[in-house]
Amino acid sequence: MAQVDLSNEVPMDLDSVSLHSVFLEKIVCNNIIHDVIIFYLTPLEFLRLSRTCKLVHSIVRSYIKRTFNINRFLSRFFTDPVSFRALQARTGTLISGSSALQFFDRTFYPKSDLDLYLQPFADREVAEWLFLDGFKFVPNATQPNDWEDAIEEATTRLRNWNPMYPSRSIHAVFDFSKPSPHDPKVTLIVQCMVSQTTPIEIIMLFHSTCVMNVISWEKAYSLYPVATLHERRSLISVMDKDASGGQAAAMVKYAERGFEMLRHIIHRMDVVDPSFPTTPRFMGDGMCWTLPLDLGGLAKHWRVTGELATPLKHDPVSATSWQLQYQFKKWLTQNFVKVEYTVIRRDYLHRAYLTLSDKPIDYAEQTLRRDMEFRRDLKGIQKLDYEFIKYCLEFYRLYAERRVRRI
Repeated sequence: MAQVDLSNEVPMDLDSVSLHSVFLEKIVCNNIIHDVIIFYLTPLEFLRLSRTCKLVHSIVRSYIKRTFNINRFLSRFFTDPVSFRALQARTGTLISGSSALQFFDRTFYPKSDLDLYLQPFADREVAEWLFLDGFKFVPNATQPNDWEDAIEEATTRLRNWNPMYPSRSIHAVFDFSKPSPHDPKVTLIVQCMVSQTTPIEIIMLFHSTCVMNVISWEKAYSLYPVATLHERRSLISVMDKDASGGQAAAMVKYAERGFEMLRHIIHRMDVVDPSFPTTPRFMGDGMCWTLPLDLGGLAKHWRVTGELATPLKHDPVSATSWQLQYQFKKWLTQNFVKVEYTVIRRDYLHRAYLTLSDKPIDYAEQTLRRDMEFRRDLKGIQKLDYEFIKYCLEFYRLYAERRVRRI
């Protein structure tokens, strides 16, 4: 076979530098190509990829910023997402459930609603904002048709609630709907779960770990990211006999969505599943996946309902700590688990908080006494949530640095 001389096919004066530039600009630095490639990686995989070199690190950082855009995520439901997030900041409202899972998982469940978790007595303010955005109240079979009657009935029930007899921490559920501005054939539904104590307690009582993800006005937290987003496993945290009909149906639903629903996992004193750590945890720790959200258009400090001495800088959920507790028996190798925590209420706090023990509280109160000559029996004192959150976060940092032994 005759040989073909291809040397003349390539111009001798071709600028190799320009080729390199084209390669960088059109391929290496092409966001469309990045998005296609990284879409097929789990968060654990693309975060590991980001550690390979500075260029890839910047590519992954750019991808995260574009993809995990909370304002774009909320624009499906609200005409002004920034205004809604300001409402979150004022009222302590959290996004969780399937909504937060879709945000982290980069997925979309057709006909899914937006799940909001409210502080006690925040339902009226949140509802009034929803009405202004075009939503209408949709009563369930047991609620009055009129919104004012429904909320009055719920408020009366909350005032008479005895904290010694909690009922899974949900005080009331309100649904709101409106036609989608993008497609009038689609009905958008926002479901508001009003807590008895604090919204994060409802989330800690979820049926399993795959839905233990939280979005506040400032940050998004996935509490068990490796199991949920990489391994597609979800540890059931409610015993069969305690599961409601809705929880049982939800577990089936998430199994159909591709999650392996674990009723128990292998656990011995010397072997622990690293995806479900049993060490004390706090919101935003190294075992969470924490995404700081774009704060453009939002204030840095927030006044909330109540007499706060200082406006809040962080959402109350940031002061949360908890622990997975295995119900361990020597003769069993497969054990059920539950989430351990304590609900904290104090006269000097506007809101309730959820911590693993009294240790963060003791640290916060000792620091308050030192800094403010604080007295727990002082009547009429302004609420000190800002200071309390600040000192809880300081305590968790000390724990992470191993300067305190236990949470």
